Amino acid sequence: MDSNRITDIVTQWVEKVVIGQNICPFAKGETYKTIIVEGSDHSYALKRSEELIKEFAGDSEKGYLIVFPELRDNFIQFFNFSALIEEEVAARGLAQDIQVVTFHPSFRFEGEKSSAVGNYVNRSPFPLVHLLNFQEVAKVMEKYGERIGEEISENNNKKLKGFTAREFQEKIGQYCEGFWPLSEGSDI
Repeated sequence: MDSNRITDIVTQWVEKVVIGQNICPFAKGETYKTIIVEGSDHSYALKRSEELIKEFAGDSEKGYLIVFPELRDNFIQFFNFSALIEEEVAARGLAQDIQVVTFHPSFRFEGEKSSAVGNYVNRSPFPLVHLLNFQEVAKVMEKYGERIGEEISENNNKKLKGFTAREFQEKIGQYCEGFWPLSEGSDI
């Protein structure tokens, strides 16, 4: 699949799921840049991520969606890979400036079943990490309180559980599935 098609799929996911279903109420006004990191070599992907962290730190007005369409890792392997990206952010002294959020087609919150609809809050059509300006996150927390993340999560869980199977597939599933061979099945 070419990078333009991947960018289109990710853009549609952001517009239809993240913004369209109000999964992240603060994403509506956010601008972001989608960057495709090609190849299945973890060393190259990490090196490219390091370059992008440096670039983002110099120009963090836009969020960066860094997509790794060829890292055919299961979720745990990709989560461990994304931890290396977070370590790089910390090693550069940018932990107070950049927040890293991990997304994956088979994302699963600890203690949740693979089929739990709440996992779709962090499911995406391809493995990706989102680099956010931490100061923007801090402003939201200051305005809405420290529990805002928990409240959004609780609201999302209620909303997603309220969909019928058909509604769920039309509004969420079709934008997160079918582009990636899921390592774990879903009964939705």
